Amino acid sequence: MIQPLRSLLALFDVFVDGLAPLVGRLAAGRRWIAVEDGDGFALHRAEAGATRCLGRLAPGVPADRALLAARSGRIELRLDPACILKRTLNLPAAGGAYVDAIIEHRLERLTPWRADKQVYGYLVRPEAGVDGSLAVDFAAAASDTVETARARLAAFGLSASAVGSAAEPLPSPLAIDLWRGRADVGRTRLRRIIAIALIALFATLVPAVLLSQYLLVAATSDSADLDARLAVKQSILRRAVGVGAGEGRDRQLIAAKTDAGSMALLVDHLAAIVPDDTYLRELSVEGERVRLTGRSANAPALIGLLEADPLLAGVAFAAPVTRADDGRQDFDITAVRETPPPTGGTP
Repeated sequence: MIQPLRSLLALFDVFVDGLAPLVGRLAAGRRWIAVEDGDGFALHRAEAGATRCLGRLAPGVPADRALLAARSGRIELRLDPACILKRTLNLPAAGGAYVDAIIEHRLERLTPWRADKQVYGYLVRPEAGVDGSLAVDFAAAASDTVETARARLAAFGLSASAVGSAAEPLPSPLAIDLWRGRADVGRTRLRRIIAIALIALFATLVPAVLLSQYLLVAATSDSADLDARLAVKQSILRRAVGVGAGEGRDRQLIAAKTDAGSMALLVDHLAAIVPDDTYLRELSVEGERVRLTGRSANAPALIGLLEADPLLAGVAFAAPVTRADDGRQDFDITAVRETPPPTGGTP
């Protein structure tokens, strides 16, 4: 249960990280920059690519309206460059997707501090090196140094959302954030907003899905109930009109009352009656008169078979039976087609 939850949270972080730059561009506005200056900070405001110094924050100096406005914005804490270690790393071009893991592995060899006693950030340069390698600007600082400066800034009611070097140009956002966005107030607020929106969406969709499933089950149950009731009514109607064991016979009689049905019924009867050693060359029907010509191994026996069919009467040879070269007998038989009587009638 823990591992799926961690995977879900990791996907959520990836989604927020991908959305944060877009939201940042859409909500671009004023930035406040606190540059470390002795025992205090020089407060700057960056807007539209320019910066303006609002004054100095130091113990005993009263806060003005600009300071109060800065408390609701994003504060970049710029540290003295002397306390930040900077290096340029050359990595294989194939390691572009694993820069973070590579730096984590080399961290204690890159800096004089233990891995858990420092904060760091890096920037992958877009241009490749002369040998095609990957150039990475790396910066790190001791955690104690950063926390001390952060606590001094908090004494003025300001909370840093990013930490970097004061040597970077003030009009531009930090290129290397030693916190790598983990303390970004805007990103934290964005995470909270997205989480609330997802919870609200989930709380809305779950009842809707449950309701749709309930309605589907109810509709299926009603349909099955209607089918059962319809089957019962059909059974009652069949019994009321006498449809039962004689249903197949009645259908035959109905079919026999139409020309197409009568012919089909006659052909079915002949196919069932005529033996396998007999084949018909011609079957002609003119009104009620039927004529069959063909060849059989025993032509006289056909008279009895055809007379037994209730659809035929007056079965007789229309010409003498002759013997063919193969020993079989050629025949020419005539009969009268009879229409079956109604149900319950006498033939």
